[in-house]
Amino acid sequence: MRCNRQAINAMAILGRNTVTTGDSLSATWQLLWTTKKKQLFIIKKAYLFGTQAGDVLQIINVNKKTLNNVVTFPPDGVFFVRSSIEIASS
Repeated sequence: MRCNRQAINAMAILGRNTVTTGDSLSATWQLLWTTKKKQLFIIKKAYLFGTQAGDVLQIINVNKKTLNNVVTFPPDGVFFVRSSIEIASS
């Protein structure tokens, strides 16, 4: 956990004074880290459902103010966590 915090702090320093509310944030991103217990459970325990987790993605749309986390289960399964976002500053 300490390495994660160090990495996050280093990224925060590099990203200082960077616009993080613009349209360039709108994209599909590979989700590499989360604290969301529901998603962690599904990723780690997919075998209980007879499958394995595939890609874990985050889809951000700044204009629509949406953020969706997606866990894929190849070849055609998917689990969505839908949410909305609010622009705190610009």
